Amino acid sequence: MRNDRDSTIRRGARALALAGAMAWVLAAGSVGGANAQTAPATTAAEVVRIDATNAVLVRGPQGQLTELMTGDEARHFGTVNAGDRLTVTRGPARITKLEPLPSRNVATAESVDRLSRRLDDGRPGVVREITTTATAEIVAVDPIGRTVTFRGPRNAEHAARADDISIDVAGLRPGQMARIVYRETVEITREGR
Repeated sequence: MRNDRDSTIRRGARALALAGAMAWVLAAGSVGGANAQTAPATTAAEVVRIDATNAVLVRGPQGQLTELMTGDEARHFGTVNAGDRLTVTRGPARITKLEPLPSRNVATAESVDRLSRRLDDGRPGVVREITTTATAEIVAVDPIGRTVTFRGPRNAEHAARADDISIDVAGLRPGQMARIVYRETVEITREGR
């Protein structure tokens, strides 16, 4: 049985691994700063090492090293060996709920992620769905494309699309604060041998 400290460390490692995967896709130039991503952004990585705790160290396209999966995630993934090529695909962000706020609140963000095994084509892999609830400042609105660019904590800008027609994108104005719930997916697969 794990103690609370070990569990907290593992959760932190998973969050760092996700941040590394997202940083690769962004560093590959697949996403513009103020443009909403409309198609999945994909990048490749090579497994460098797997340590005794099942942490998988990978090298990205620009040579950067990142711990991509740890413990439970690596077990969900299946057999991974040094030298294997992985594909990391980040899906576009989709707004699921948007609520304008009447006052200037402090920008906050809280994410919850869910991990599952890929089942569709038989290739080993995992899919992580990240749901983020953010209190953020609206930076730009495209009512025709139904996209919203917003600034959250640490002045990080994000862009997401509102597919649900019940979300009033046209009523938003730059400078306004809003509570935004959006979803992203990151899929990690092993390329064929």
